[in-house]
Amino acid sequence: MRAEKARSILNSLGLLPQAHEWGQVALKLQARFDDKELEARTRHVVSDLVCIWTAPLQGTLASSYEVYVIGKQTGDIEYASYGAHAYVHN
Repeated sequence: MRAEKARSILNSLGLLPQAHEWGQVALKLQARFDDKELEARTRHVVSDLVCIWTAPLQGTLASSYEVYVIGKQTGDIEYASYGAHAYVHN
């Protein structure tokens, strides 16, 4: 099961603190690898779908912008647009 689905399931069950903790674990694991292919996707799920419920809104804006930049740099246009959308609507 992908980490994104696991966090979404935890959110759906109302286990927001646990989802936040697993999101932080995912970010730490992502930082260990040089492969940037999934970085925008992982950061988007954590910043816009998990942290939005557990962290102050202003604290998620920089992360959403980073998703946009990383997605653009890596050619992941889908998640670059999700990052831009999250930044604007939040």
